[in-house]
Amino acid sequence: MRRLGFIHDMLDVKVLILFVTARVQYPVGYQEIYELCYQDECLSYFDVCTAIPEMVTSGHLREVEGDRYEITEKGRHDGALTEDSIAFTVKQRAENAVARFNR
Repeated sequence: MRRLGFIHDMLDVKVLILFVTARVQYPVGYQEIYELCYQDECLSYFDVCTAIPEMVTSGHLREVEGDRYEITEKGRHDGALTEDSIAFTVKQRAENAVARFNR
């Protein structure tokens, strides 16, 4: 399996969104998901805005509290299976961002 050193395509975006939403303690909106996932110029707000509705449709995320999202059990399961494809440095930055958010 390839390791995601940075964001290459929509699948990479979705894997990173699952990784982040599995760790946040509260439902999050588009902007918060974008900020928690942002690594470099390879991820745009448009990518996040495209991925989230697709992930709701696929059952990986659910909308709660109007324009706020949380991960589903399906999302947790699939995210756990795919998170090894994320490069260590990307995971560390995302985990640090989530830890700051959760505080």
